[in-house]
Amino acid sequence: MNWTDAIKGAFGGSMAQAEGELISRVLGGDGLQSILAKLHGAGLSDAVQSWANSQQPNIPITAEQLRAALGNEHVRQIATSLGLPVDKLLAVLAQVLPDAAEHAATARDQSPPQAQQE
Repeated sequence: MNWTDAIKGAFGGSMAQAEGELISRVLGGDGLQSILAKLHGAGLSDAVQSWANSQQPNIPITAEQLRAALGNEHVRQIATSLGLPVDKLLAVLAQVLPDAAEHAATARDQSPPQAQQE
């Protein structure tokens, strides 16, 4: 199961229509890298680095760690705009972020050198 399937399963049928909107709202304008930077800044560097390293298991994060890193108000705004309970949103994000980051790192590593930014 990939991370988008996990999101769809957690939110039910309504997620199928709103997947792109959810991801853009959750990740914000700066995307996944912005979220990962916030997690680094919140002291979760070991976890984030494990997600980008396919040679080691992913270190999980909790919903509360995610809430602390993103900020309660930001999380509340996302949940409200999607009509979801905050706890449900945080639980799913905590579950899918490691896979999303791992997927992004793998895609980056497999892209041709000229496509990578330095």
